[in-house]
Amino acid sequence: MNQKRIEQIITLIALLFISASCLAGELSPLNNGLKTITATLTGTTGITIATIAVCGTGLACLFGRIDWQYLIYVVVGVAILFGSGSIVNIIKLAVR
Repeated sequence: MNQKRIEQIITLIALLFISASCLAGELSPLNNGLKTITATLTGTTGITIATIAVCGTGLACLFGRIDWQYLIYVVVGVAILFGSGSIVNIIKLAVR
C-alpha cells in the first residue's frame, strides 16, 4: 500500500470514531474503541504480530534479502509499541 492510501484509511477510521461519538453525545464509544485498539496492540495479538515481524525481518536480513537497518527499525518500533504506556506516564508526570 502506498502512503496516500494508508493516510486515507486512517482518516476514515478517525472520522468513524468521531462521528459515532458526536451522534451519541458522549465520548464513551470513542474511548471504548481506543481501549480496544490499545488492548489488541499490547495484548496477545500484538505480541504475536511483533514476534512474527521480528522473526521475518531477521530471517530476511540473514539471507541478504533486506538491509540490517530494517531489523533495527522493527525492533525499535516494537520497543516503542510495548513501552508506549510507560512513555505516556513519564510525559504526564513531567507536565504536572
